[in-house]
Amino acid sequence: MADPDKCLICGIKECEIKMNPGFEDFYLVSCKRCGKYSLNDIAILSDFNEFGSRHLLSGAVRNRWENGEKLYFSNHKDFENLLDTIKIPSNPRESINLLLKHISNKLKNPADTLKITPFYDFPLLFAEGPSEFEYYLNQAQKLNYVEFDDTYKGYRLTIEGRRYLEELSKEELADSKKRILVFISYSTKDKETVGKIKRQLENFGLEVFVGHDDINPSKKWIEEILRNLEKCDIFIPYLTKNFKKSDWTDQECGIADNLQKCILPLKIEYDPYGLINKYQALDISNKDSNSYGYEIIKRIITSQEFPKVKDIIIEKFIASRGYDETRDIWDILFLFEKFSKKQINQIVKAYLENDQISGYFHSNKFLKRLLEKNWEKIKPDLYKKLNRIIKI
Repeated sequence: MADPDKCLICGIKECEIKMNPGFEDFYLVSCKRCGKYSLNDIAILSDFNEFGSRHLLSGAVRNRWENGEKLYFSNHKDFENLLDTIKIPSNPRESINLLLKHISNKLKNPADTLKITPFYDFPLLFAEGPSEFEYYLNQAQKLNYVEFDDTYKGYRLTIEGRRYLEELSKEELADSKKRILVFISYSTKDKETVGKIKRQLENFGLEVFVGHDDINPSKKWIEEILRNLEKCDIFIPYLTKNFKKSDWTDQECGIADNLQKCILPLKIEYDPYGLINKYQALDISNKDSNSYGYEIIKRIITSQEFPKVKDIIIEKFIASRGYDETRDIWDILFLFEKFSKKQINQIVKAYLENDQISGYFHSNKFLKRLLEKNWEKIKPDLYKKLNRIIKI
């Protein structure tokens, strides 16, 4: 039997990550040195090995462990839910941005140097291995964002690198004003359904943070919760019997109320109570969980408190990656009464350029219906292209 406290890859005894798993539970053993992970013997006997040794996962696992989260799971679905939370950088620029932020966060002051160990640091950037990490480090040097100090044998940000991070921070702040951040407060006993809601809302272009109870939060994790409560636009308590038994979720409600957030309680088994009983609940107790996201976005649209939600949904529509996503967003678009000239042309252009929209077999019908009162808003060149396809 393998020693659960030793890495199966490099043998270093510094990788215990377990929180009193039950007989049928399993936990992950993630190595702080090489970043790889393995599963305990109970999991090895099941079908969890199909996930393989994913470096991307190891980074997410270690970050969560350092935030004080539990890292053992009772079923296959829990493990898949963890995989769903991993956000992989979509291009080299994002990876370099992560690297610069990583170095900046480690430095106590700009003049310091940081000794980087690729085997340790690469999982934090969700790189696939030390060689990929070193590639991005070299790219950052070529761009004159970081430099190596021979005296201290470490890396530091250059003046250009610090200037770039400042500009990046400004860009991200400006971009954040175009987003809607949703904070969902729930009991971890309901995490499977809440995970589904998170994915549904993200498919409509919203950003979703899920708070946690049932953990013994570290100082770092509490700070993360407070930070997201402070910056969220909409606070959603998921009101089940499990929610009511949790002290932590009640605290989140109190903080959200004190911050005067837009609070949208989801009634599953209970009406809003305590500090949030003054807010009108969205009763989804008789709805199918597959429609929860739709019901939430419908309430957000009809409330008219967030006019930018229309642009957010259109942007998500433009970038649609599949027929299911296209279908769901078409349903949402029909909830809006009016579109600007710019928005109509964005929709038409997306139909003409994205085959995941035009290829969906109901798109022709839906587009004609959407354009019934908006033909005059279409640009002449787009109208001509559209007319060749759907004969308007």
